[in-house]
Amino acid sequence: MSESRGELEARRRMLVLRSEHLRSDLASAYGQFETRLGGVDHIFALVRRFASPSILLSAGGLGFAMLRRAHPFMWATRGILIFQLVRRVLAAVRALRAGSPPARR
Repeated sequence: MSESRGELEARRRMLVLRSEHLRSDLASAYGQFETRLGGVDHIFALVRRFASPSILLSAGGLGFAMLRRAHPFMWATRGILIFQLVRRVLAAVRALRAGSPPARR
């Protein structure tokens, strides 16, 4: 009886160690995922600061219409092109704001 109890205790310890290992793996994967989404969230926050809700809805509708019947590879290439376009537009807006004199009250 003590032999089976010892086996059960050894199995329990093994399962606890395995659980701790899986938890650390999950935390690591979540951290990587969170880092990637943090950049996307930052971009959305910047876009929301400069664009009105109607412009964002229009861009979302246009994006959805562009992706409707496209294959995933086409989605990726279109997404990259749109991302580059948005970056250039935001850079131009920032340059215009930096070059203009401050508003007087």
